[in-house]
Amino acid sequence: MSFATSTVALQAPTSLSKVGIVGTNSVALAQVPASDTSVGDGIYVYGSSQKPEEIGQEYLVFEARQGKVRGAFYMPSSEYSCFSGKVEAQQINLTVQDPYDSTTYSHSIALSEAPPVASVDSRLPIEDSLQLQGYHPINKISANDQQMLKACQANF
Repeated sequence: MSFATSTVALQAPTSLSKVGIVGTNSVALAQVPASDTSVGDGIYVYGSSQKPEEIGQEYLVFEARQGKVRGAFYMPSSEYSCFSGKVEAQQINLTVQDPYDSTTYSHSIALSEAPPVASVDSRLPIEDSLQLQGYHPINKISANDQQMLKACQANF
């Protein structure tokens, strides 16, 4: 299956989470504040399913640095497609590379903010503050995610 034709998964708004690597085996979770529509630097993992590595579901893993992203769309035990792009105010604009013939195509994923709710200490809550349409946050980066991310960073 080519990801060039699999855009039907981008329908329902869901939460966006950031996964940061701390050391080699531990993972720390952090989110972007509601007042900022940009994506903070770090590694992110999302899935069309809330469960990681579920067969038949689409996932994406990417690293964000200064508003630019590089990563992969993938389906577990199947192919993956590398992408690079830029975070805009309302969406992430991507250039995706076909894994079979290396042609590229454009793809966008809409971003939207969740309504802010004040916390006890009057700061905006950071959890679930930014949404990525069609995907759920995956709060753990797997060895497979890391391997695909590394390959895409080196080759695309």
